[in-house]
Amino acid sequence: MAQRKRPSRVRPKSPARVRKKKRERRQRGHQHHELLGLGLLAAGLFLAFVTWLEGNGGIVGTTIAGWLDELLGSARIGVPLVLVALGATAAQALLGRSFRVTLERGVPVESDLAPHVLATVRPSSILRAPDEAARRDAYDAFVTDLRNAARLVGAAEPRK
Repeated sequence: MAQRKRPSRVRPKSPARVRKKKRERRQRGHQHHELLGLGLLAAGLFLAFVTWLEGNGGIVGTTIAGWLDELLGSARIGVPLVLVALGATAAQALLGRSFRVTLERGVPVESDLAPHVLATVRPSSILRAPDEAARRDAYDAFVTDLRNAARLVGAAEPRK
């Protein structure tokens, strides 16, 4: 008996005048700026736990505490001279819910946390500016805020 021919699958054909759309590629490597900030925050919390709270950070914590002790000596447990809050959430957590970064950015504020407390915008907000000119202005204002903080470090006396 002869073998039966299998039916072929017929695909619908598109007319030649219809162009196929190319898939859009996503840009890679520029999506997660907040993750870098969270990583730096986690590293800072770990260092604070090991140095100021004298917690046991395991082998890594003991090694880092030893390095900091050799590098900085007893200054590693010093109180910060200037505390810079990046963003409205951080500023309101440190300075109270009534604090507004848009109104009081770059101005030293009285606080019990440090001799000088300064608040400014988050660096990722600069990237969200609508155009290049606004981005440049926001960047210049951010750099001015950081320079003000650096001036305060030079002018501040450590707390006793």
